[in-house]
Amino acid sequence: RVLRRLPCWRLFARYFPLELRKTAELEPSKPYIVCCHPHGIIGFGTWLNFGMHATVQGDVFPGVNLHCLGASAWFYIPLLREFALAHAMGSVEKATVVTILGRGDSVAINLGGAREALDASAGRYVLHLRRRKGFVRCALETGASLVPVMSFGENEVFSVHVAPAGSLVRRLQDGLTSLTGSTIPIFHGLPYAPLLPKRSPIVTVVGEPIEVPLKPDCTAEDVDRIHAVYVNALVRLFEDHKAAAGFSHLTLTIA
Repeated sequence: RVLRRLPCWRLFARYFPLELRKTAELEPSKPYIVCCHPHGIIGFGTWLNFGMHATVQGDVFPGVNLHCLGASAWFYIPLLREFALAHAMGSVEKATVVTILGRGDSVAINLGGAREALDASAGRYVLHLRRRKGFVRCALETGASLVPVMSFGENEVFSVHVAPAGSLVRRLQDGLTSLTGSTIPIFHGLPYAPLLPKRSPIVTVVGEPIEVPLKPDCTAEDVDRIHAVYVNALVRLFEDHKAAAGFSHLTLTIA
């Protein structure tokens, strides 16, 4: 908890700057899956807001013990693994998600994953969500509510080369994703320091939680029904807040 509140994270958030807007508070008496979009290259909106509490004094949601989860591949890298664990982060495997939710804590996840990072072009948000339904099944099995979150400006802090579908580069990137759960996008940030993000505002908007019934023996139909409700809520969140966030030009595609 002390590491997650170091002043350096607040300074980092001010660099963009990063802003958090909540349309509703979360009751501390139940678990949540905070579903973050888009993935971008790093996912600064998720990491700094919900992992490091860099935009608020105290907890983002008072009384809600929130853990950021990421790709399993990162936990095989020494030092990076220790950094993540020291900051209460974990792997986004189903067993980890269900265990955390089962004890009453909550998780924040970039749902689009590595494949979405390959399409992280500025001005056009392509969310890889149509076939991603595991988070809904986890919610049904634990009774956790789903919280849609959209970070406007996430794709603008890096310039990404989106390889055409079917090209050799894209096939190699997709193959690496299938093999490891991670990938290597082609991107750059600042002209004089390509690995550093550009100074461009990010506005993270938290939507209202979607109640999910507890159904440990849920069917595929149950999953599809809740998934459709979630996607519709996410699209409404995007359309209702993009202009106020200063990104009226953005377009959204559910892939």
